[in-house]
Amino acid sequence: GHAIFLTDTDGTIEYANPTVEQVTGHDPAAVIGENPRLWKSGEHDDAFYAEMWEQISSGAVWEGEIINRRKSGDLCWVDMTIAPITNEAGDIERYVAVERDVTERKERQLRIQEQNERLEVLNNTNRVLRDVNRDLVAASTREEIEQALCARFANSTLFDAAWVGERGLVDGAINSRACRGIEMAELDAADSHRIPIEEALDSGAPVFVENVPATTDAVADAAGMVVVPLSYHGANYGALVVLAASDEAFDAVDRDLFADLGATVAGAINAAESKQTLASDNVTQLTFQLD
Repeated sequence: GHAIFLTDTDGTIEYANPTVEQVTGHDPAAVIGENPRLWKSGEHDDAFYAEMWEQISSGAVWEGEIINRRKSGDLCWVDMTIAPITNEAGDIERYVAVERDVTERKERQLRIQEQNERLEVLNNTNRVLRDVNRDLVAASTREEIEQALCARFANSTLFDAAWVGERGLVDGAINSRACRGIEMAELDAADSHRIPIEEALDSGAPVFVENVPATTDAVADAAGMVVVPLSYHGANYGALVVLAASDEAFDAVDRDLFADLGATVAGAINAAESKQTLASDNVTQLTFQLD
């Protein structure tokens, strides 16, 4: 199962065993007189090969993992050992290289690593959402809820900033109510219509954006964005905008969680305002005249 080939001191192949074809895809007889650069993948920089060559030319054995490209064009991972063959005087006469195809093992490791990374993202996101729910229970006013909501997202390693905006009743403009990780002045100066708050409010569903519009420097640095409408039983309390710090921030998360979050936050705001209304000593009387 090991590919073995011998080269002269310049790296020209002088011998290749039959397994070379299994590992590289090249016929052993066809590679005689060629250089192992024949299956160079381009995945390693020049410094990688320079270090390898310096080590074996000094008489030391080089061992490591390398990515090659088969004759078919497919990439493969191999465990490689290159050793110098010396004469009685200690001079290097040729090199012997032994390669073992470990592509399946490496791909399995990469899949496990990817799964672990996705689980870590999911755990971090769930932790943020759990902490948000804890803050909602403790908050007594709408302002406290909005500030705690923005702080939880902005302080997470997965997200850069968060802010809550509300549509004005008169002119329909989006006004900032709370933010963290971005200055309020930047939001007021930004072209907020380029952020899909209107779309989220009108549809009643979260809107995810991969290519974030460059409204301000802070927004332009974000890897992604989600706009979550805050609606509860027909009452609209604006929208939460969360800017992601990495492309993976929303990949491992069930996106329905953000819809649930919007309803939960809006419900908490409704409860806080209802509580304030019941406890208030102030009353405003409105008189309408209809023609």
